[in-house]
Amino acid sequence: MGRVSSWASAHEWTACSVGGNAEPPVRSMAAPGIVRPKTRATARIAFRRSARCSFPGLDSLPAAQEQFLVGQSAHGRCGGGANGMGTVIRDISDSELRLFGDIVARLERLGPELDARAVIFIDVMRLLRSDFGASYVWDSRRHRFDEAVSFNMAADNLRRYENWFQFHDPMTFQLRARRRATLVDEVISRETLERTEFYNDFLAQDGLHHGINLFVFDGDRDLGDLRIWRGRDRPDFSERDTGLLDALEPHLRRALLRCAWGDRLTPRERDVAALVARGCTDRDIARVLGIGFGTVRTHLNSALHKIGCANRAELAAVIARQRSL
Repeated sequence: MGRVSSWASAHEWTACSVGGNAEPPVRSMAAPGIVRPKTRATARIAFRRSARCSFPGLDSLPAAQEQFLVGQSAHGRCGGGANGMGTVIRDISDSELRLFGDIVARLERLGPELDARAVIFIDVMRLLRSDFGASYVWDSRRHRFDEAVSFNMAADNLRRYENWFQFHDPMTFQLRARRRATLVDEVISRETLERTEFYNDFLAQDGLHHGINLFVFDGDRDLGDLRIWRGRDRPDFSERDTGLLDALEPHLRRALLRCAWGDRLTPRERDVAALVARGCTDRDIARVLGIGFGTVRTHLNSALHKIGCANRAELAAVIARQRSL
């Protein structure tokens, strides 16, 4: 299996095989991902074919199918309603639906200490029957993509992307503007792409040919992306694959929002969140901070949204996990 590189945390996470699916084809010599920055630790992701993860509520086929359907409806991928939905689902095996459910459950339970992209990356590659992949986060201050996670791509080729080709890229910003799972062919024709330096001196060097991208946003803030590819001799990606990525997107977005949550909160939102974690009621918080009850609710709701938590109990658990690191 190709190695996944990231700098999420000092923890290890085992990606579990569901239903005995075969791994995606990889090159005979798996290339390492790019070198991480010295400022963050590395998470090594182990892949065990014999392992099986069980998550309450999502380890059954009906539960996994329900999560898939919810995600499809949220992104308007149904096309003609139930008929359009059925077209997508017919090309997904029972084991792949279980794998989808496993990925969703892992994302929903994931704390802020791990990079959600790295935790699910190998299994998303399997789910999309793909050969190569990379993931970046847009750094708006430096105006560049950074924080790479990669699969089955050569380190020196990825360095060329980071140092040169991301600034001479004919398609990625168009894909990013879509804010939904999009085939590369939707923004640039295959013939045009194959005439570019980007294709011949970057993509083709690792054998990337058929591509699909998903960019995850919270408002205008770029949380991360998934750039997934197949080789020239493999079939094109299809509606099946865009549907799966779109169905995963809200779960991935919530997990990414829980990472580095403190950086996104205002000072007052951090104060409110910290008091919630200590078990204070809204009226207690209002008295302690000297603000109105309604203002507490406003700050609390904003913090819940920014961190991606459904309620104050989840918020308290996220803060407690962060403090324990």
